[in-house]
Amino acid sequence: WVLGLLPHVTACVGCGVTTGLVAYSPSASGAVCRDCDTDGIRLSGAGLRGIEALLSSPIADATALSLDEPALRDAAAVIAASYEHHGGFRLRTA
Repeated sequence: WVLGLLPHVTACVGCGVTTGLVAYSPSASGAVCRDCDTDGIRLSGAGLRGIEALLSSPIADATALSLDEPALRDAAAVIAASYEHHGGFRLRTA
């Protein structure tokens, strides 16, 4: 957030549509629709909603969100890809 790297997940970062979001683009720092997806990590609907919930909640409340396994996997993939893209290195452990 402080560095301006907060992911945008409520609309496509390419064209602005708010429906049909299918992936997260680390290079664009946000969700993308099918037409704008060039390097995205595929996201389930639950994953996209889970990431949005995590971004809008204090970290201490994360466990209370009760995200299902697909949402947790999607969130972990977005976090790792974002660190790797913006940090310039591959994470060795999760």
